[in-house]
Amino acid sequence: MQLPQDLQAHFPHPTLLITADHMTAKLYLAGGDSIEELDGITEPRDIPTDTHDSTSSGDGIRTSNPNADNNDEPRIKHLIKRIAERMEKLVKEHNVGNIHLVMPADMLHPVKDHLSQDTIKLVRSETPGMLMKEDILDVIRRIFA
Repeated sequence: MQLPQDLQAHFPHPTLLITADHMTAKLYLAGGDSIEELDGITEPRDIPTDTHDSTSSGDGIRTSNPNADNNDEPRIKHLIKRIAERMEKLVKEHNVGNIHLVMPADMLHPVKDHLSQDTIKLVRSETPGMLMKEDILDVIRRIFA
């Protein structure tokens, strides 16, 4: 995809942009006058069964299982690890000079914890938020606003 003229100056070197939420991530490479999506990572929630997502009270009324969200933390940790591993590979493959992270605040530091020191040095910005559904050009404008 072509980068608009006003954004091209932000990418003199190959730049990795990572957008993520708690279930998916997209990794983009921007440089010069273009941006392309290199990879997508998905770590969906398990499809709940009746025995896992709800319980029944004595009168047969279904209620929410209080332990239903307890499985989310290991899934998010696995997603974070996969994002970091893929970032490391892409940095080497594309001679990346800058990295911009856009993801929920609770994921920013854990992702960096999984990166090598050389890759951490390339991180130029950390933007907290869930912007996965926004157009990547709008996300870039927010990063450099």
